[in-house]
Amino acid sequence: MGQPHKMRRFGLALSGGTLKAAAHVGVLAALEKLGWHPDCIAGTSAGAVVTTLYAHGYPPAEMQQMVERFSGVNLLDYGFPLLSSLWNYWRYRIPVLSKPNELKLAHGVIRGKKLYHYLDTLLKGRTARMPYYVIATDLWTGKPISFTNDPNRPSGLDMKDIQSPAAIVVGSCALPGILTPVTYPPYLLADGALRHYVPVDILRQAGCPRIVAVDLYRLDQEWEPQTFVHVLVRSLDILLQETVDQDTEGSDVMILQPKIKENSWLSVHHMRVNAAAGQNEVYQQAERLKSFLSNSS
Repeated sequence: MGQPHKMRRFGLALSGGTLKAAAHVGVLAALEKLGWHPDCIAGTSAGAVVTTLYAHGYPPAEMQQMVERFSGVNLLDYGFPLLSSLWNYWRYRIPVLSKPNELKLAHGVIRGKKLYHYLDTLLKGRTARMPYYVIATDLWTGKPISFTNDPNRPSGLDMKDIQSPAAIVVGSCALPGILTPVTYPPYLLADGALRHYVPVDILRQAGCPRIVAVDLYRLDQEWEPQTFVHVLVRSLDILLQETVDQDTEGSDVMILQPKIKENSWLSVHHMRVNAAAGQNEVYQQAERLKSFLSNSS
């Protein structure tokens, strides 16, 4: 920690995006076919899944096979059973006035245990082959927490070693209210996209002179204010867009925006489509990428 940075050519930042993150796999596949290999990689939320698998030696071709075999809805373990939640509410409705921590309602609709075991199985027996960063948000402090194996990590930040890769990735994916936050003492980890949807800044601080940022967020240009819920969600979307804009500022950043489609957990069809969209974006931007990366120092 705090050592001089090893000379790096470029880093790759992978945004969140739930199942749309299959596009990241396509981006990696195309970059490798064109002979470009990132020296360092960082991921937020669903991008952290692809980041961690790639850093642990999974080639893009094998990850594309994972997309084809993705379990989808089978990885969703619902953590908000109606009867038990009502029972616990009735049981603790009086004590909760003096002991609020005893209210045993679920912290997320999805527990995340199946996702953890899925990732833990994929990573078992593997060690990271390159420096990588996973960004999560600590719900206690609201601060972004960066987990890394990088021996040349920047100092003076909330930077922690990666002890349990699967747990950290699930924490980075834990959208509040949907996926249960992960207890990782002293942190309570939630979606890294709450602070950094596209993890560019950490790569800049890690010594990458050029950063290729894959941004899967889209502010719907055909939006209509149908109900107050749509208006509320739209306001949150605008805040997220501002975060994305701030994350990707700078002449040292080149943004890739694959033409992605929304996904359903019941079908992997659009995951295949989005993986192909990631490849196509790289091929279409190949000349710009070549010029951009040739200027790295």
